[in-house]
Amino acid sequence: MYSAGHEYFCSIPSRPGDCKCNFPGHEFPLVIAGDLAYEDNSPALERDRKYWLEQLEQPEPIYTPFSARNRLLELREQMGKPELRACYGTGDLEADIQVYELEDEPSRALLAFSREKKIPIATILLLGLRTVFSHFSGNEKDVSVKNAVARRGTLLESQSGGTRIHFWPLRTVIEPETSFMDALKIVQAKENALLRHANYDSVRYMGETAAHYGVPQGTGYECTTLTYQPVSAASMKGHQIPDMNFKSKWYSNGVAMQLIYVTVMHRPTDNGFSFHFEYEKNSVSLDEIEKLYYYLCRAIFRGIEDPTRTIGEILDWI
Repeated sequence: MYSAGHEYFCSIPSRPGDCKCNFPGHEFPLVIAGDLAYEDNSPALERDRKYWLEQLEQPEPIYTPFSARNRLLELREQMGKPELRACYGTGDLEADIQVYELEDEPSRALLAFSREKKIPIATILLLGLRTVFSHFSGNEKDVSVKNAVARRGTLLESQSGGTRIHFWPLRTVIEPETSFMDALKIVQAKENALLRHANYDSVRYMGETAAHYGVPQGTGYECTTLTYQPVSAASMKGHQIPDMNFKSKWYSNGVAMQLIYVTVMHRPTDNGFSFHFEYEKNSVSLDEIEKLYYYLCRAIFRGIEDPTRTIGEILDWI
């Protein structure tokens, strides 16, 4: 890699650590070299492959809906397959974004609960979503949510000048008598295991899953993807121009590869939470999005109000 007009040079090294360049963002070739080494039947690849293939030894998952409209039941009737457990995760690709702002007081309550109980915000959001999906599927105990993993887990990856996102199914089976707090621990344990093996090719795993369970091409078990952006106004202190406020806005590029993609981030003004729902607007109604947000908040705050409440009690209340 060479930049005309500047004395910068960089080449892809044969292995990580060999690069001696001075090119800005030179870590990118190092990351590529690391990925190539990983894919070359490395022990890390074998560990990750073993973990994900072990997940396929479990009984087949089931698609749970994000609204009162059960698309799986519709597809079963259309295909004449009453035993079908997977559903299409995309439709018309034209997309829009709907943003909801969580008020300051509940935002602070959510952050305080996270700090006090030492539970990540992402874990609380995942449990909230899977509780809503359970609600809309008749209190189904086996629920899967697609978890977006941005591969910036190391300093090298963070400084590489790019990001690669893997989408992984986070599947949990939670009994109704499980307390909210214990359910959080179940989700957190699954999330930690997923993150330890997130370097595996998620597209490859999608194909392995479809082949193993024999489901129609393009179908899956997760109705929604979640990502949490932890950068907040508080974390940016020391990196801002004094006495200058800033604001941010999330835009859709007009297309989406999945029915719903939920991104939760912090407002720059007061550190509260913004919920961004990107959705395929010709396949998902705005009414469905509004109700999903409403039930998501009910599920979360019923739990953090009293974490000894059971999931069954929360399901009855939402």
